[in-house]
Amino acid sequence: TTTTTTTITTTTPSPPQQDARDPAQLPVASMEVNEQCLRFFNCGMYYTDEQLELLEMGLARDALPDRLAFFQECLRLRRRARNMWQDTPLAKIFTAAEEWHLLSSRAKLEQVRKAIASAVKQRQLDPYDAFEFFDEQKSGALSYDNMQRALARMRLGFAPKDYYEIARVLDSERSGRISLERFREAFHLPSQEEMLSRQQRTPLVLQAGTIIEDLAREFST
Repeated sequence: TTTTTTTITTTTPSPPQQDARDPAQLPVASMEVNEQCLRFFNCGMYYTDEQLELLEMGLARDALPDRLAFFQECLRLRRRARNMWQDTPLAKIFTAAEEWHLLSSRAKLEQVRKAIASAVKQRQLDPYDAFEFFDEQKSGALSYDNMQRALARMRLGFAPKDYYEIARVLDSERSGRISLERFREAFHLPSQEEMLSRQQRTPLVLQAGTIIEDLAREFST
């Protein structure tokens, strides 16, 4: 197994002729930048606008993908229970300013993506069934309205307006339709063949589990 480590460089503004070894001599701005960088290293996600500006100063030399890769590695190593940063103020640190208006929609997309993954695992949900059910013309693409209905059919617990908003986000080409391939890619789904194979294996696994439970009860009596 090969582990790729992303390093990140923080920038601390400091005037000349300061003894960096003595924290008491550091300017207030430098100490505040360092504080926010330490919070970032500690997987902090909630910042005020002023704190975000300080953190941005500290990470100014680092490209957006490098910031995200480093933070995700910190989350993995610390095994934090909450690892969804998309709906927190920290998301701005990983996103270009001209795309900040998309952050809310992207956060909802990530939440729905996780809900689908959970439903596939726990309820043996087949998302492709929902897609194909509303693909009435068998064109391999859904309109916004039909994508909204397909997501609602999966019973994921979100409001209809959330599904419609996600449909618009999925349509990156602004064609008014979402293709099956885009659907699979956006929700990180396995291929339809692999999904079918999983469904065929599931009854056997459940049956084996039942047999093991029955044997355990028999030997315990």
